[in-house]
Amino acid sequence: MNMRRSWLISILSLIIIIVIAGAGYAVVRRGISLPGHLQKDSGSNVSDYSAIFLTNGQVYFGKIYSGPSDQVDLRDIYYLQVSQQIQPNGSSATPTPTDSSGNNVVLVKLGNELHGPVDEMHINTSQVLFIESLKSDSKVVDAIAKYQAK
Repeated sequence: MNMRRSWLISILSLIIIIVIAGAGYAVVRRGISLPGHLQKDSGSNVSDYSAIFLTNGQVYFGKIYSGPSDQVDLRDIYYLQVSQQIQPNGSSATPTPTDSSGNNVVLVKLGNELHGPVDEMHINTSQVLFIESLKSDSKVVDAIAKYQAK
């Protein structure tokens, strides 16, 4: 009887270990986010870039890297800059993307500003409203690819 009980405990322990390992594999495979950690969705049409929307209204596009659980580490960073169009585009002018109010929208690479920041940010998670993974065929990812091809 004692040997049967020992055998039953061994089988139950093995089943529990298999279930835990399987659940861990499913979490990693599906890209499910665990509390305190950021993970990129693992879909086939998902780029390496994410959009990070901040509480101050700014949006940054970049690659998320793991860091402390209280911050988002972002590299290869871009942002949108909107400028009012002074004169309407003539037929010979190069068209630029515009927003709904007719303003020019330009994708800017972080690091080219007057103060010369390094192309890396450490954003406190309390300042993040939400994060979206960008599709490989998004207009922003396309603009980044064109910028990098220069």
